[in-house]
Amino acid sequence: MWRRALKRLAADPHVLLAVAVVLAAMVIEWASQGDTLLVAVPSLAFLGVQVGLGLGRRLGPSEARDAARLLFALAVVLWMIVGSGDTSTLPLASLVIPIVAMAAALGTRQVVVVAGAVVVAALSVYFIPAFSNPTTHQHTT
Repeated sequence: MWRRALKRLAADPHVLLAVAVVLAAMVIEWASQGDTLLVAVPSLAFLGVQVGLGLGRRLGPSEARDAARLLFALAVVLWMIVGSGDTSTLPLASLVIPIVAMAAALGTRQVVVVAGAVVVAALSVYFIPAFSNPTTHQHTT
């Protein structure tokens, strides 16, 4: 039973992406010596959800499901970067790259949806004053 579950998880690209993102996030956060709980809690919740979805009933391939799982991965990474309010988490922005790369590998629809969400998130962080941080960029007046 365990072997079958592990094989299913190993065959699920979203679970593999989650493992890579969580490990990278923990290493980056450990190296930055920030508050590890700001990254550990959403990381482990993200991994748990992806593992649960990976072990769930197989419904066959679905572009919409793939895009939704990638958007969830993106939302978790963005939360770790911006939502935590801690500037020590800014290096985690590099974790957006493997999410977009996986979207590109899965198909056109997935990459358009995920890349569009990245652009909207980046513009929101830059233009919405509540997200802006004077130490990360300067407003020109």
